[in-house]
Amino acid sequence: MTKSVWLLLICLGISPIALAERFDLSSYHNSNQLVWDNHFRQHTQTFFGNHQQQYFWKAPTHEQFLAGLGGPPHPLKSLDTHTYLASACRAHSCFEKSAYISNASQELYAMLAYQCPGDDGHTDYRQAGCLLIFYRDPDALAQLKAPLLRWQASHAKDASLHEIALGE
Repeated sequence: MTKSVWLLLICLGISPIALAERFDLSSYHNSNQLVWDNHFRQHTQTFFGNHQQQYFWKAPTHEQFLAGLGGPPHPLKSLDTHTYLASACRAHSCFEKSAYISNASQELYAMLAYQCPGDDGHTDYRQAGCLLIFYRDPDALAQLKAPLLRWQASHAKDASLHEIALGE
């Protein structure tokens, strides 16, 4: 980036890290370190944009996601050289969980929730729960979905799957 673009981003309060296609997890050890990092929080907010639906409670989706990742800390898992999975449960509600997976160029966000998307555009309670996978890039979904399905199976094997494409 040119010097003037950097200065503009700094003046507008936009972190260049938040503009990256994915977030590098290699320097983190557990989910709490990630949630407490302002760059990751901003990156997550940028990823979800203004998406809002009631999954854990009625709030912007990025806030619900961060709450799901911010409970008792879980160690990050290295799945291969460049792929990491961060997951945890919501404090005082460990049935609700969030996960973030990233490799060298792609990322997905996921939540295990019990307020699940219905046909009418609203959410409804489902006892078996649902796995919500949020993506912006269909290639990321194809590349990174399998570890999230294994994660889901270890926590809520009967949960339904909902793949949610977020706008450009």
